[in-house]
Amino acid sequence: PPGRRAELRLHLVAGEAAGAREPGAPELVRRAEVLKREGAECYAAQDFGAAFAKFTQGARVAAGATAPGAADAVLACKNNAAMCLLKLGRMEAAAEMCNEVLKIEPRNVKALVRKATAAERLNDTAEALACFRRAVAIDRDNAAARDGVARLEAAIAAGKHQGQPEPEPEQEPAATETAAATALNEKNRGNVCFKQRNFAG
Repeated sequence: PPGRRAELRLHLVAGEAAGAREPGAPELVRRAEVLKREGAECYAAQDFGAAFAKFTQGARVAAGATAPGAADAVLACKNNAAMCLLKLGRMEAAAEMCNEVLKIEPRNVKALVRKATAAERLNDTAEALACFRRAVAIDRDNAAARDGVARLEAAIAAGKHQGQPEPEPEQEPAATETAAATALNEKNRGNVCFKQRNFAG
């Protein structure tokens, strides 16, 4: 019947519209790229909180897509979010964000360097050095990773040489104490001389 055909046609149109919005659709990747660009603008303006929000939203959007470029968008947004967290002083959260990247791509140099930076600021020298070394092993030309290795190795070496605490320098006596001691010595010397003269006479 005509009414039935019209209803079927509406269902088909609705289905096609839904299919265009499926997670694997390229629109999601484009949306993630827009959010990443907006996040970069916020970062350039040093609004790190807003930038972090844009990057994390972009990562969520891209994570729901299976279209080409979706995985790269996720990694880029998460790496950028980690950088924002470093700027905001949230070191533990920055390291965790880097771990999320490294679960997807273990050889991601940016994530390794940023995780190392977070660890160094948390005074976890061993973890920081390990991450910097892994980054250098993957990309020997990465200046931040090379500098990190050199800096931490030098700090560790200096720490070993300073294993024993230096003795505290002797305190110079106060001027009044010095004067009093001098006066007492002179008095004692005079008494000795006086006794010697009396004994000789």
